[in-house]
Amino acid sequence: MPMAPTRPPSAPPSARILLAAENAIESAGLRAMLEEGTGWQVAEVWDSQHLLQELLAQRPDALVLDERLPDASGTALVQRLRENPDYATLPIVLLLPVGSGTRHRLAALRAGASDCLTRPFDPLELRLRVRVLLARQVPEAERVAHPKGTVVAVFSPRGGVGKTTLAINLALALAQTGAQVALVDMDLARGEVAVALRLPTAQTLADLEEKELADPTPASLQKASCLYKAGLVAFPARGSPQEAEEKTRRIASAALLALQGLYAYVVVDAPSDLGEGTLELLDAADQIVVPLAPDLASIHSTARVLEIFRSLGYEKPVHLVCNRVGAAKELTRAQVEEGLGGREVLEVPHEPEAPRALTLHRPLLEERPESPAARAIQRLAQRIQEAERLSRRAPEEAEQVGLPPTPLAEAEEEAPRPRRVPLRALLPLAALVALVAALVPLVLVLRGPGQGASVQVGDAAPAFTLPLVGGGEFALEEKAGQVRVLTFWHTRDTLCRHQAVILAWGHKTYGPRGVAVLGIDPRDDEDRVRALLEGEDRPPGLEGPFPVALDPRGEVTARYGVQKFPTTFLVDGQGKVVARYEGVMTQRQFIEELERLGIAP
Repeated sequence: MPMAPTRPPSAPPSARILLAAENAIESAGLRAMLEEGTGWQVAEVWDSQHLLQELLAQRPDALVLDERLPDASGTALVQRLRENPDYATLPIVLLLPVGSGTRHRLAALRAGASDCLTRPFDPLELRLRVRVLLARQVPEAERVAHPKGTVVAVFSPRGGVGKTTLAINLALALAQTGAQVALVDMDLARGEVAVALRLPTAQTLADLEEKELADPTPASLQKASCLYKAGLVAFPARGSPQEAEEKTRRIASAALLALQGLYAYVVVDAPSDLGEGTLELLDAADQIVVPLAPDLASIHSTARVLEIFRSLGYEKPVHLVCNRVGAAKELTRAQVEEGLGGREVLEVPHEPEAPRALTLHRPLLEERPESPAARAIQRLAQRIQEAERLSRRAPEEAEQVGLPPTPLAEAEEEAPRPRRVPLRALLPLAALVALVAALVPLVLVLRGPGQGASVQVGDAAPAFTLPLVGGGEFALEEKAGQVRVLTFWHTRDTLCRHQAVILAWGHKTYGPRGVAVLGIDPRDDEDRVRALLEGEDRPPGLEGPFPVALDPRGEVTARYGVQKFPTTFLVDGQGKVVARYEGVMTQRQFIEELERLGIAP
């Protein structure tokens, strides 16, 4: 049954906000941010003792809490508050210090924070996040009057597994059941939904004005949408790394909440990273679909993602989908499931006509609706609907039905599945794993670069010597005493081309200060690199060439454990890795990291 378009509930205009900041100066700035254009009543405290007193006296609608109070850490206070039933559902936004990474965010969320923001942040984003949390605290009667749609995030930590194709076809499969469905491309850096369906991108969610984004309406959202067919509305992205950096978290905070009030299902094509914006999307999702390939690298990265989901306390359904590509040496479904600890995997068979459907800009469910692959995606849609119906039932009914998939928090207690594979059937997989561990050079040849042990912050940077484009060599050990910025990239990827612009700027700005900036390309030859740096293929904004080393056999790329491009390592003068970025390292991050090492621009 299509959901009637209704306006989602807004945050109360006279909400009471308790602000706990590090000192009076910080508090004054934060209070001004919160009060601007909201009508909220903001009370201030500057230590944990007064915080606890004001919570009892004020009974606020939300708490904005600084991680660095003079007498306590914000994360510890959140955990303490959550142990009190009176504050179990109080919306708490934790403000993390500059330089906080995913580890800090995970710790805060595990402690019970409703949301986190890392300094520096946009004042609008702070207001948006508080507004979203307040809107979710509406009375039961109002929640019944405004039914909430189901957000399904399609996420994979690896490219090349059919994430966007699966998201498009899943949205179409749900629409074919009669539901009103929104397909939202939140992979703003790539914008592949628009490319796949040949959609216009003159107006997107990223173009909404500040007031529209702060309080989205059906009219404002309609400007950013395209009606693909009856029952399916697409919200495309144009493919801009700059928009991805600036807008992902804002849209995740506000637009998704609004879309839930307008559509029965909101299918989100999520970015392939675990940055702040993506975690925001996954937090907001009711169900998550994780596509993977039938190979060891994909199984490994998927297992890591499932572990992160557990650490976040996700109890939402997670559907694992194995996309077949028809290769001769693919792992079997049984081997994939065993590699994922016995988790059930839905298999999408290889479809030879899939490339033709892509060429015609038609989803597989339209081009080949009777194919085994299309039927598998329709089964996935049925599972999502079953899980959604189950979530709306009383707990005792849910126990009787027992529909898959099992939430992650309960996965270990699940009864063995009937398809569990005998140990002897897994001996080929065990042998393959042993081969990978013992014969690294052979693995590099068979599987390509990027599958070695990953170099992390605090590790010593592995030494290497590589030939430079234009002549000469770059030897890492010869740069001892210098700060080195090493970026693994190639010329054929949109994000890598954007990173090249930042590397050229970094080389020009910091090279005279003794910083060695190096791009390491494992995929291209010298002519192709020169074409990008010096020829007609130059990306806009590139200020000139920068040093690029070629890694034709991928050995250095594998030694650093790079699986995603671009990936950047910051190495200090002692040869220790002090920062690692997967995805684009922005100009701002470039400056901040070098300032921590005492180097000003």
